[in-house]
Amino acid sequence: MKIVIYSIVIGLIGSSLEQTQEEMTKYVNQCIESTKVSPRLVQKALVEGSFVNDQNLKCFLKCLFVSMGDMDETGEMMVDMLKAQAPKHLNDTQVDEIVLKCKQLGGSDACDIAYNVAECIITETTKISPTEN
Repeated sequence: MKIVIYSIVIGLIGSSLEQTQEEMTKYVNQCIESTKVSPRLVQKALVEGSFVNDQNLKCFLKCLFVSMGDMDETGEMMVDMLKAQAPKHLNDTQVDEIVLKCKQLGGSDACDIAYNVAECIITETTKISPTEN
């Protein structure tokens, strides 16, 4: 199940990652293990776009963002990394608009911020089909 989720994460984030696939597998597995999140909740969020208000899921997303360099431990989003890891089917204007909209979302703590930003990015990205460039 972890490998399937890893593959989905790669597909949603895009293939222009600074990290290798091996590193991404490690991050996903470590974050699932450290947060004790249900792999099904991760799949629902990242594949189906159905985000359940679950603290373990929120902290999984924080862990993943921090591991990938998209966020620091305090919840500050690293805009350049978010942009660099955008799916390839998005053009620069689309990426800028999504990142600008989503990075501003706050939360009660870093886990909450990660959850809000991830939900926004996935929701906004899935609105744009690969043929809309």
